[in-house]
Amino acid sequence: MNSLSLIFTVITVAVFAVQTSLQVNSSASVYSEDPNIIFPYVKCPAGNFFGRILTSRLGRWYNEFRGIPFAQNPKRFEPSVLAKPLEALYDARNHKAACPQPGLAAVSEDCLFLNVAYPHKD
Repeated sequence: MNSLSLIFTVITVAVFAVQTSLQVNSSASVYSEDPNIIFPYVKCPAGNFFGRILTSRLGRWYNEFRGIPFAQNPKRFEPSVLAKPLEALYDARNHKAACPQPGLAAVSEDCLFLNVAYPHKD
């Protein structure tokens, strides 16, 4: 198995694990300093996350959680290890650095993060 297919397999398994383990409580929300702003909140075995409510190009609302760590930062050329569950509430509103590749400025070898989106329900 080459490294590209291994990475794809790990990401596919991680996405499947996140999708199957999300226990979304639609009534739960996290408030910022401004009481008029509401953030979606997800509690799952990996931790507690708050994200953003966004609008698609088609005008549909969706919840998005960005930069969720799914593996610990590995040593170079070593297999990654699944991330430990987070104890503190995790701010998943912003993207993390991308993996090194030509043409991108904000890159890092610490790039094992997931972005998860799903339709928003009132």
